Amino acid sequence: MLKMAFLPYLILIISSLRGLFLLGFSLPPTPYIFFSFTIVGIVLVVLSAKIFIFMKKPGPLHGYLKLFLINVIFGIVWCFGEIIIVGFNLESLRAFLFYFIIPISVFLFIRAKENYLIATIYFIGIVVALSCIIDFIICNLYPGPPIGYEIKRPILDALVPFGSPRNPSHIGLVSRAHGITGNYHDSAHILTMVSVFSVGKLLFEKKNKILVLILTIIILFGLFSTLSTSNIIAGIIGITIVAFYPSRGIVIRIIYLSITGYLIFLFFQGGFFLFDQVSPDLDMESGKMKQMTQLGTSSYSNIIISSLLGHEHLSGISDLGKSTEIALFSMITYLGIITIIPLLSLICYPFYIYLNSNQVIKEKMWVPIITLFTGIITLWHYASLFRSTSIFLFFAFYSMVIKTYSERKFHLWNYI
Repeated sequence: MLKMAFLPYLILIISSLRGLFLLGFSLPPTPYIFFSFTIVGIVLVVLSAKIFIFMKKPGPLHGYLKLFLINVIFGIVWCFGEIIIVGFNLESLRAFLFYFIIPISVFLFIRAKENYLIATIYFIGIVVALSCIIDFIICNLYPGPPIGYEIKRPILDALVPFGSPRNPSHIGLVSRAHGITGNYHDSAHILTMVSVFSVGKLLFEKKNKILVLILTIIILFGLFSTLSTSNIIAGIIGITIVAFYPSRGIVIRIIYLSITGYLIFLFFQGGFFLFDQVSPDLDMESGKMKQMTQLGTSSYSNIIISSLLGHEHLSGISDLGKSTEIALFSMITYLGIITIIPLLSLICYPFYIYLNSNQVIKEKMWVPIITLFTGIITLWHYASLFRSTSIFLFFAFYSMVIKTYSERKFHLWNYI
């Protein structure tokens, strides 16, 4: 029987690397199979989180518990609204679990051994990165198109749920790497968070420098091979922020990042002229940017009403949610402002803790807090944050912030 102590790491692997199980056991990629992986993770979390031990304890986890319960209450009200309008459906159940129940995983991850948790995160990052790099090489270098596409297609068919687009995607003549998740946005989102975290580890910790440098380079190459522009930009922003604090040692950090960035640039630009092909999409007048900033055709009054009430996909009051590629706007029209405020308060709670910490604690939690920030700002586009591949990973980083504060401020581990 598997010991409960291994559950945090098992849950992360099951959720982020479910593609390995699909390929290894030849499971059909039906929506129900995919949803079953999420259900297994949630059931394991709920059974082992033991939130009752924080009911009357001081510290940030007690505050988090209050926010979690408030969020659940608002989620139940929202879910009843869905049932009243359209009846019970799998989409509403999935949304309820992802937005309102999965945050309970913090209470499980907070009790995980940090070195094991970090090792699991690196394992996930490397598996996803290598799968993306191999994918990229097969489709673009050897054997390259069109044979590479034919090699990739059956793997993509095995990883992508029925009803979702399965054709290999590309920018210009360069094929995107989908990786083990089967989706280049989902793979990129994992690698965005892990790359920021890994760069922070490389710059601010003295042990295993060479190993961490090698892992960081692999993860960054994997991220760029997805060609997920929004995630890559978020990663660059996160890495820039994490690298320039504190001021001491900034020269060596600039050298590290400059060398790594130059190697990545040489590979992708020298072999594929990739940045020449991507740069037109970044023009605000380009079709891609106009598509990303599309807000639909509804009047402002309808958008405001839809945003306040939520359930836009059922009410049809506005078309903002189905027209926009900005995930946060889509979430607002789906959940409603009243419902999303407790959720965003819960998601942003670590930043409140950070701002109320002394300088010593701030420095210790700097890397995971910027990793969280990077994950959140990816909501400017595709909402991979609230996909099963990323959401548990996000709350694993979340737990590191609370754990750092708790250990130094409240000695929480005396009674956990």
